[in-house]
Amino acid sequence: MSTVNHNKAISIGKAICIILMVIGHSGCPTLLRNWIYTFHMPFFFFVSGYLFNNKSLDSFIPFAKKKMRGLWLPFVKWNILFILLHNLFYKLGFLNTEYSITDFLNKIVVSLYMGEPQLLLGTFWFLQQLIRVNIIAWLLLKTINYFCNKNNVSYNSTILLTNISIVILSIAAYGLDFRIPGVISKLTIISLLFYFSGYTLKLYESRIHTYIDTYIQSKYFFFFSMILTFIGGIFYPFEMLTLTTNAVLPYWIIAIFGCLMIYNISIRISTINYLSNTIDYIGSNTLIIMVLHLLTFKFTSLLLVSFNIISQDSLLAWPVPSIAKDGLWILYSIAGVCIPLIIDAILKRVREIVITLINRKQTNLMS
Repeated sequence: MSTVNHNKAISIGKAICIILMVIGHSGCPTLLRNWIYTFHMPFFFFVSGYLFNNKSLDSFIPFAKKKMRGLWLPFVKWNILFILLHNLFYKLGFLNTEYSITDFLNKIVVSLYMGEPQLLLGTFWFLQQLIRVNIIAWLLLKTINYFCNKNNVSYNSTILLTNISIVILSIAAYGLDFRIPGVISKLTIISLLFYFSGYTLKLYESRIHTYIDTYIQSKYFFFFSMILTFIGGIFYPFEMLTLTTNAVLPYWIIAIFGCLMIYNISIRISTINYLSNTIDYIGSNTLIIMVLHLLTFKFTSLLLVSFNIISQDSLLAWPVPSIAKDGLWILYSIAGVCIPLIIDAILKRVREIVITLINRKQTNLMS
């Protein structure tokens, strides 16, 4: 897994998991949904930790600015847009409440400190947690780095012990239902655990490279991970948002195998040019799918209403009508992935045209 420039394997892994996220929200069969939820969100934290660059430990300000641009700004921008469009969505029948002027102002202010996301942006809890995890991880890694250098202690071994400590801390956090509203919660701790798991893999990757090539990339490891995650989906049908104290440890173990399973698949796909380029494109545009897939579901439902396939009341079903389980979940899944990508491509093209026209006008004025 190279970290030089664009990491195609990781991008493919992100694409697979964002597609699975959409399927998981689409009303798919319960067993499939439970399997997806054993690893798909942990994978995003896992790869974020894997991609952490130790050079960023040199200075916090550039690191913080980068995370603000990549996480805070998209959250605020899209959340405020959806707030402004809320009453339109209400009139379309997508939502059951209408905002007053006071509601608009309060929710815009809350958006500025990454408070509660809009219902149609429910997956934005991921951005909330990831920015917190990045800040905590930076502070923790900076402290560990300073401690190890000063005391001549092995950095890698300390990171391994830190992982074990975060496992224990996660169990304790869920046991105590730990939270400091708006700052940190038990969800933040378990997210940090997956983040550190990815970072640890990167740290030890050079030492276990042969092991990775021999076992983790083998078809036997893939099938074992697939079976284990399905067993997890049957006996531990949890997700990051609904974990219980007793489920933290088995969920973490199962999710890590799921993350490595996706890595296994991604490596294989990355060698198939005609397929990898398409999936890589999806992986490079996961944010727009996260932003628009739930809204796309609503417009898909509106289309089905117009054909009298579902009733008008079904527009309020969350996130899709129960009838989706009868096979319509496939339609919702395709729409939830493809339509956001099409909209994004159109917006990028319009932006390019506008920039070209502006540059041409400036050139003409100067000539």
